[in-house]
Amino acid sequence: MVKYAAFMPPDDLRTSVYRVDGLDGGQVRQLASATSRKGSFKGHGLFSAAAVRSVSQLDVVPEMTHHPLHADIVGWPAEREKRIELAQMLAVKAEFVPREPEPSSV
Repeated sequence: MVKYAAFMPPDDLRTSVYRVDGLDGGQVRQLASATSRKGSFKGHGLFSAAAVRSVSQLDVVPEMTHHPLHADIVGWPAEREKRIELAQMLAVKAEFVPREPEPSSV
């Protein structure tokens, strides 16, 4: 299960995501590993833009300044309690894909 905290936006109320439609599983894992905070990557969550848009006023908008597949989830309410509720709803809609173990160096 994806933890709701993964969807919680920072102070600018823009949750960073990547659009992976058209990528195979290996490409998605490589992107997730390359763009995650080092040491914190346990896996990634898969969900559709439609799933985001089905949750209240949220939307997904391209933000390609740093990567051509980058986007932001926007439309978060100012109230933290409401953001938590929406993040919990998104977490339920996401599929958790665990990180593959590192190949052993034997």
